[in-house]
Amino acid sequence: MSEFVLGDYIFTRKRIGKGAFSTIYKGKHKDTGKYYAIKEISFENLEKIRDSIKREFTLMKNLNHKNIIKLHEVFFDNDEKNIYLVIDYFPKGDFAKFLNGKALKEKYAKKYMRQLVDGLKYLYEKQILHRDLKPQNILVSEEGNIVITDFGFARYTDNEHMLNTLCGSPMYMAPEIMLKKKYNNKSDLWSVGVIFYELLFGTTPYKAK
Repeated sequence: MSEFVLGDYIFTRKRIGKGAFSTIYKGKHKDTGKYYAIKEISFENLEKIRDSIKREFTLMKNLNHKNIIKLHEVFFDNDEKNIYLVIDYFPKGDFAKFLNGKALKEKYAKKYMRQLVDGLKYLYEKQILHRDLKPQNILVSEEGNIVITDFGFARYTDNEHMLNTLCGSPMYMAPEIMLKKKYNNKSDLWSVGVIFYELLFGTTPYKAK
């Protein structure tokens, strides 16, 4: 299997995840042997998302919380028109895979909701709105804790400033966003409610295409 090197990291070309504009690979540090994930984002012919990409890594590099993904390095490849974000690797995968459509006992649902709230409280203290909270964007650590990831739609805001960009995932998206009305950081709380329902019942309260 082909490998590629970025700084002190060696990564394989075996894909472990994929987003709308990104691909995730697994690798390790050459000296420590510790495993990391790398998010490869292509911005060739994607002028509309260049600002979003820049905002994502600019925002992430200032985050440091146990329930928030940690960004370690950023690499630019102007020849291939790619940006690479080196982040923590979680072998258990995302929360959707962990849940697998099953309901949790209330005490476990409470545990994960407290961790999600702790992570969001930290983001809100830094005036950051995630805008795409869902189980697929939450990772599970080997200790069984959750970590919020994927800040592609995130942005700085405040309670007074209203947004009107349509973004997120329909099943977890607040009504005001769906209706293309202005919204603020309370829209993330709707997503939290949907996730809480899913933890308790094993399914989302709404269906969407």
